[in-house]
Amino acid sequence: MLQITPQARAGLTSAVSFAVGLIVAAALSSGTGDNPLTVEDVHSRSDQFWALTSVHGMPAEDYTSFAEMVKSADAVVVGQIVNVTKGREWVADAALIGDPNVGDRAMARFAKVTIEIEQIVGRSRYPLGKQVDMEVYLPREEDLPLLAANAPIERGIFALRNKGPKDSVEFYRLVNDDQGLIRDIGGSAHLLAHDLPVGFTELEGQAFSQVIREALEARE
Repeated sequence: MLQITPQARAGLTSAVSFAVGLIVAAALSSGTGDNPLTVEDVHSRSDQFWALTSVHGMPAEDYTSFAEMVKSADAVVVGQIVNVTKGREWVADAALIGDPNVGDRAMARFAKVTIEIEQIVGRSRYPLGKQVDMEVYLPREEDLPLLAANAPIERGIFALRNKGPKDSVEFYRLVNDDQGLIRDIGGSAHLLAHDLPVGFTELEGQAFSQVIREALEARE
């Protein structure tokens, strides 16, 4: 059996992350030049990305309104995704590892999404720099290049929850995969899901700048 040393594994992981970084750079620049992306292109690309990473139907937390979510989140920022790389993974169910049909279910696997912060619009319970790292669900490791190739190019309002100990932050997550992101597509606000309380659905199609103002008002 082929043995992979820890050094070789680390080198392979670095190579994969570097290659994925190149894919993201190409993806983020594809809307410039002679063939800029249309609003429909941007929307479709974003939908593909979040469809791969979102886990719907069993939210860890749920809100009746946008204002309630802003007040509850550990951080609310306006920003744009600038990188998607391999994140953490660990064995969640060792009994399934050897089964080729369900082996992926045995792993807790994530992609690391780096967000460039444009503006902090909610109360931040932890210090924030120019960027913040968020984890998103990665169903299969081989999905990472596809995820990176469809990295959203629009900015958004990200409502974030700390995934680590209360006294420190390593990674954030969206507070809720259905509610935790409001996207700026063509200057208008767009939700990730539509079967949401009216406190969210009323935001759909509003001017994105107005939703930013609502977030700033909600944090007061």
